[in-house]
Amino acid sequence: MNLPDSVLGSNWLLGFSSIFFGILLGYIFGGFLVPRLTKTLTKDKLDTNHPLYIALLSLVRFFFFILGSYAALRFLKLEVGTEEKVSLYLKVFSILVFTFALARIGSGALALYSSKTEGFLPTASILNNIVRMIILLTGGLVALQTLGISVTPALTALGVGGIAFALGLQETLSNLFAGLGVLLGKKVSVGDYISLETGEEGLVEDINWRTTSLQKRNGSTIIIPNAKMSKTTFTNYSLPNSGIWTEIEIILPLGKNTDQYESLIRKSAQISLSQIYGQNSYNDSKIKIRYLSLEPSSVSLAIHLPIKDIKDSDQIRSTFIKSLHSEFISEGFSNISAKIRN
Repeated sequence: MNLPDSVLGSNWLLGFSSIFFGILLGYIFGGFLVPRLTKTLTKDKLDTNHPLYIALLSLVRFFFFILGSYAALRFLKLEVGTEEKVSLYLKVFSILVFTFALARIGSGALALYSSKTEGFLPTASILNNIVRMIILLTGGLVALQTLGISVTPALTALGVGGIAFALGLQETLSNLFAGLGVLLGKKVSVGDYISLETGEEGLVEDINWRTTSLQKRNGSTIIIPNAKMSKTTFTNYSLPNSGIWTEIEIILPLGKNTDQYESLIRKSAQISLSQIYGQNSYNDSKIKIRYLSLEPSSVSLAIHLPIKDIKDSDQIRSTFIKSLHSEFISEGFSNISAKIRN
């Protein structure tokens, strides 16, 4: 092997070694720096599976990989024209890599901030998608500019064709802005339990750029376009309130003292509430009884049972009816009917 071949071989060896050590340092420093960096930024230890932690770890590793790649380019000593082209492509590649990494960091930081501010900033994929789109679009424009492609004509064309674009995606844009309106209005958030005017109810799973998804109690999912969601009437059981309750209507036969009926009803209500929430969770004054109607042979009552969460209503109703049935049977009452009302 002559001297030039030996030098060329050593340059390639140094180049590959630079990339290898860049990757190795990325893994070493990533495991060392990221936990300390996240603790400094969040004032708390961040779980290693959190999107922000993973995004920062990827950023550190890509940084050392790019650093090793630039060092390898210097060791290879390519021809001037070839080196300029490779350097340009490496620069564009670096911009794209860091753009994707920053998009993930922005999304993870938004999720973390939303969880720490307790509803000050809503948590939903629509906001994460918007943050990612803005960062990716900015990075893409920078990459094009780096390649020498002027972005000014593209932006001008986008402005001219914006009207046609908006008309073509009118429904999509309508759902996007309606979703933002619903979310930023803070009348409904991910995790809230709501009931629609159509009678459907469920837990808000997500609000994305097009639809709102509700998980029903049976595990199925309701998909509602955001534009429709912004116009419909719904009840949000998760908003702050002075107390919510579930109502059960009971039809009782005449012939017994109503005070005796009320005593058994209140006793059954206390038993059911104690089973769900513990002893002395609610005092007797929280249990409301209203007389609705009087018939020749019966009287109708409505019992309001206080609940802490709307999701407890089915369990409370079932426990109450079972307890009330036992109490009436023990007293020798019959011909009792109960009807659940929302």
